[in-house]
Amino acid sequence: MHYLRSILVVVIALLARSDTLSVAIESGHTKSLTANDSLSDNSPVSIHGSVKVTNTDDDDSIDTVDPTQSESEDRGGLIGFSETNAFLKREYKDIAPRIMAKTNKDADDTADAIWKYFDGIKLKLGKPVYTTLTEADAFKRSAKGQLFEEFFDEFMWKQVKTWVKDGKTSESVKTELRMDKLSAEAMKSSPNLKYYNEFISKATNEWAKAGKSIDDVKKTLGMEKLSADAIKASANYKYYDKFMSKTTNEWAKAGKSIDDVKKTLGMEKLSADAIKTSANYKYYDEFMGWSVLGWVGGGKSIDDVKKLLGLDTLSTAAFKLNANFKYYDKYMTMRVEGWLRSIKSTDDVKKLLGLDTLSADAMKLSPNVKYYDQFLGGRVNNIVARANHVPPTLVTYDVYMSNSVKSWVKSGKSVNYVKKELGLDKLSGEALRNHINIKYYDKDDDEQSKFEVLHEFMEKQVARWLKTGKNLDDVKKALGMERLSANAIKLSPNSKCYDQFLEGRVNNLQLYRNITKLSTRITSHGEIMSNKVMSWVKFCQFMDDVKKGLGLDKLSGEALRNHLSLKYYDEFLAYRVEIIRNETRP
Repeated sequence: MHYLRSILVVVIALLARSDTLSVAIESGHTKSLTANDSLSDNSPVSIHGSVKVTNTDDDDSIDTVDPTQSESEDRGGLIGFSETNAFLKREYKDIAPRIMAKTNKDADDTADAIWKYFDGIKLKLGKPVYTTLTEADAFKRSAKGQLFEEFFDEFMWKQVKTWVKDGKTSESVKTELRMDKLSAEAMKSSPNLKYYNEFISKATNEWAKAGKSIDDVKKTLGMEKLSADAIKASANYKYYDKFMSKTTNEWAKAGKSIDDVKKTLGMEKLSADAIKTSANYKYYDEFMGWSVLGWVGGGKSIDDVKKLLGLDTLSTAAFKLNANFKYYDKYMTMRVEGWLRSIKSTDDVKKLLGLDTLSADAMKLSPNVKYYDQFLGGRVNNIVARANHVPPTLVTYDVYMSNSVKSWVKSGKSVNYVKKELGLDKLSGEALRNHINIKYYDKDDDEQSKFEVLHEFMEKQVARWLKTGKNLDDVKKALGMERLSANAIKLSPNSKCYDQFLEGRVNNLQLYRNITKLSTRITSHGEIMSNKVMSWVKFCQFMDDVKKGLGLDKLSGEALRNHLSLKYYDEFLAYRVEIIRNETRP
């Protein structure tokens, strides 16, 4: 099929009404075909050059492409044309199973099958189907070309699975995808490269699971005659490498012996130093790594692992110099980590390491003393970590203490409880003033009162009471003031907190009354002041500082109510109320 040599283009022109297609017939004349026309055997038609479809749809916009240009820019691939995506989706259900069911397909079977069944669609619907090489690139840029790609992708991903299941070689798949004659560089830009890559990726996993030999895989990838260096330079090396890595995992899971793996990799007669320079050392090392994981997970004993690694009869000096010591070390390090997680005792670990019957001097000579020291160090670190646990997000003592204060407030801890937690409950005088936690304490040397409070703790507590709408009686009780007279309340060390709570309640009430007036308070004259208000809100200025900034701090009564800047103070309070509301929303 000469017209499929470079690019197969399947163009389905579904002429729904009186659409007309002009084609060249063998006599050199053109023939106009309508939706009701069919091509008879007596009037053979060959398609040449550009085909122009008169179609009322305006979503395809196929440009005319020079035939020679289309041929010279061949990148391989199959392509087709459809009237609507929905039509192809419906027909796909009939087409795909019949194509996929075919076995022993030759190079043109995929393309031929698509063509055959599309031709069947034509006969069924009484609508002509045409193909052309010259519209390939233009078709891809068209809207209908994009619709077809969705259908074609779905078909090709399933085709890839079929090729893997049928055991297709990479070369036969290249041929199926019209990539067999492309150079390595041209392959990179082929639209079918993604299908080839998917095939190889899936195939390498299947080859490894099935235990396919290395030689067979090299042959499948066209690498059987290449040297080690040439293999690494091959375009298919990444697939070979993936297969080998997957295979080493399969070997380890199957419990393949080290000697068998060496033999398979052609390393059985190499010295320890020569193994490290072997082209296959990477895969040997990967196999050993997977094996170590299997030994740990499978509960292999230390003695068993020594024997597997050929270390069981070696002296201490030779033990550490052996090429397999790195795998023993990896195994033992993972075992130590497991012992720390399971809270093994030191006696248990000594016994497991074979150190329980050794003297102190003999222990120092054992290759396992390293892992005993690791275990002891890990235990100490765990103990210290538990004793000094600080949430990972905290980086300083101040931040840690501030967050502790927040948690105490949130959980409703009493003042006495917090003082005790900070180690301040039994201190007085100089000892109290010099304590590291005094900064969290409201400095007051009056030890006669049991109501001394932590400054930061109480500030946050007051803010919480305001946000949750705590009533006055509850606050008095919390501050130990429920039985005090008005004068006694003023003398209480907690009076500052009580005043803060009262002021907050008054401010909240004022905010609520003024918030609805906010939008009408800003005048053209007040734009500058409004910007200042926003700045104060942004930087969380205290209300007293805002009053002072507005010249309201020394005013009261009628003078305060009539001051021009009062509206900006109200504006500031309104924004603050909005912030409080947002913070307290669930």
